[in-house]
Amino acid sequence: MITWVLMVLDLLSLVSITLIQFKLATTFQFVILSSGYLISKGIIFRDNMSLVDLICGFYILIAFFLNISSFIYYLIVGWFAYKLIFTIIFASLNH
Repeated sequence: MITWVLMVLDLLSLVSITLIQFKLATTFQFVILSSGYLISKGIIFRDNMSLVDLICGFYILIAFFLNISSFIYYLIVGWFAYKLIFTIIFASLNH
């Protein structure tokens, strides 16, 4: 269950970075919450996958405050897609 909650929060963070990437309307609070979630997850869990989340969280802040769009967005989308696919596979194997 906790895996699915974290995955939903990851997807909300992905929405945040997508809004930033394509310069669509987003709120400061949404950006802070999603980047704070990823950064805190990286600090709490301290494994390689969470380190990548930590970097994604910092990128969200940088992209928002400096108003930049970069190819890094597509790497982050790939990362979240990878995590989603393996969450679905792992969940189906455990049932």
